[in-house]
Amino acid sequence: MGHRHRVASSRLPQAGASKPRTLVLVAVTVDLPPEVLRRLQAEADRRGVTIDEVIAELAAGLPTEPSPRPKRPSFVGVGASGDTRPFDIHREREELVARKLTEGA
Repeated sequence: MGHRHRVASSRLPQAGASKPRTLVLVAVTVDLPPEVLRRLQAEADRRGVTIDEVIAELAAGLPTEPSPRPKRPSFVGVGASGDTRPFDIHREREELVARKLTEGA
């Protein structure tokens, strides 16, 4: 099991922002593998910020709208030959056997 890290996310007003923003804090607990936690901490140390800020920045880069699910191909008609006659597998098998017997196969 990974290490738990409590994340408090916040957005402060940026310098030169036209409207002040409301500070919103949300506490989240995440389970991370130790290596991921080490990498996050190393990046936070390198930047001189908290892990929370690194995670918030990564999350800010995610799409705001969910991506549309790719349409899965329908299996109906995948092998359609274009022949509209009703298919009778028993009759088709009998015809195939008869054809192979006459061919000598």
